[in-house]
Amino acid sequence: MNTNIQVTDVKVFPLKNKDSKVKAMAHVILNNCFRITGLKVVEGINGLFIGWPAEKGKDGNYHEIFKPTNRTGVDLLQDVILREYDHAKSVAA
Repeated sequence: MNTNIQVTDVKVFPLKNKDSKVKAMAHVILNNCFRITGLKVVEGINGLFIGWPAEKGKDGNYHEIFKPTNRTGVDLLQDVILREYDHAKSVAA
């Protein structure tokens, strides 16, 4: 079984509202097979991080519908998305 995950495409869409904690929306494609949408670049108290796609449940709480199961997966996606976010900001400036 091949367990190598590769990000084969990433798109980041910076938002214009400078006052929002959500700085951009993003989607990634893994292994030219799976597209994950609804990723958010969020400004937190310790800097930027990735918010995972979630939907509101009947209980009124938000439940993540996608999230890596380990730190390696988190780092892989966070690094590539934040790098693309920095690039998109520099191009827009």
